[in-house]
Amino acid sequence: MSASRRTLWIAAVLAPVAWAADLEASYAVAARACLDGPGHRALLLVPLAAVAVSVLGAVLSARGWMRKEAGAAETWPPDHFLAVCGLLTSGFFIFVILVQAIPALVLRVCD
Repeated sequence: MSASRRTLWIAAVLAPVAWAADLEASYAVAARACLDGPGHRALLLVPLAAVAVSVLGAVLSARGWMRKEAGAAETWPPDHFLAVCGLLTSGFFIFVILVQAIPALVLRVCD
């Protein structure tokens, strides 16, 4: 497996892993949000970090998609397909992470 294909696989998997980590970390932080003063800020920082990791995956996928393979005879090379899948996956999971952060923005944590 080439280094560029390995990078594309990592880029395609970053967003789902970031979403799963966001979900688990948000549950862990929510239990302590009322006990600690800055707990509510952590409820907002966790999704922001997950979005940042997901955007990194999207950027790596976009770079892989724009890379032209010299002498490639295929009209849709596997690396381009993997890059497009990474872009779509990243976009979807960025949306999911942001939607899951809405309750932390609008609801009171300690009521």
